[in-house]
Amino acid sequence: MALKRIYKKDLNIASENEWEIWAYCPAHDDKHRPNLYITKDNAVGYCFGCGFTCKVLGLNANVKKVKKPKANVNWADLQDAYTVPTKGYEVNLNKLAKKFGVDISTIMKYGVGWNGSACTIPIYNELGCIIGMQRRWANGQNRVVRGSGLGIFMSSSILRAIRRPENTVLLITEGFSDATVATYLGFPVIGRISCTSSTEVITRFIGKTGITNIILIADNDDAGKIAAEKLVKKLKISLTSPLRCDIILSEKGKDLREMYEQCGYEYTKKWIQDRINLIRKLGERDG
Repeated sequence: MALKRIYKKDLNIASENEWEIWAYCPAHDDKHRPNLYITKDNAVGYCFGCGFTCKVLGLNANVKKVKKPKANVNWADLQDAYTVPTKGYEVNLNKLAKKFGVDISTIMKYGVGWNGSACTIPIYNELGCIIGMQRRWANGQNRVVRGSGLGIFMSSSILRAIRRPENTVLLITEGFSDATVATYLGFPVIGRISCTSSTEVITRFIGKTGITNIILIADNDDAGKIAAEKLVKKLKISLTSPLRCDIILSEKGKDLREMYEQCGYEYTKKWIQDRINLIRKLGERDG
């Protein structure tokens, strides 16, 4: 049976890169997050919410076909991440936001979904392509889906930082909860899956964006500090542009989220901003 045809101009597109498009599905009441996934190499769209399939016209035939980076992901295992039941989605994202002490809009900036039993958190590569997924349950347990790549947690607000890399001080945190807190406080941030993971993707992300000022907010333990030092060393060896890197440990608690819970919004925001101001002053002096 022939696929239903639809023009790109008629779609409500949420995001697009060289290889793929995410759009809100026109076949069902797709409000919370884009569920229609379109691959540009074959111009076929599939909705992970309702199963709608289509052929997308008008993608620009003059554009060269490019090969999408390989991702070691079992996409069948990830399908539940894009299935957003009407019941439970907003309620459970609100619960997660409340647990972290942030608002639901911050959680949604990370593309978090709900599969009926767990919140699903996309893991991205340096190009913004999804290469994996982390599931997080109400009891606090979390697990990366089998076959996921070791990428980063990244919110939509990071795009502003990429546009002006020379003015950006990028925060790197350990874990999704610390990243959401930093985003809620208003800072550009990417999050590692764990203190020892995501090194290669972070290196490529910084090299691609051209950001030269970085602050690593490490967990307040030996493992976190050692891992942060290793990442800084890797960045300085791998990247040709001069980097200004600072490592800070939370003043209270084991990580940024615990410090935020104990010290509050204003104190934690000022604590980070003071370190940003310092690294900018060093940059001005060196420049």
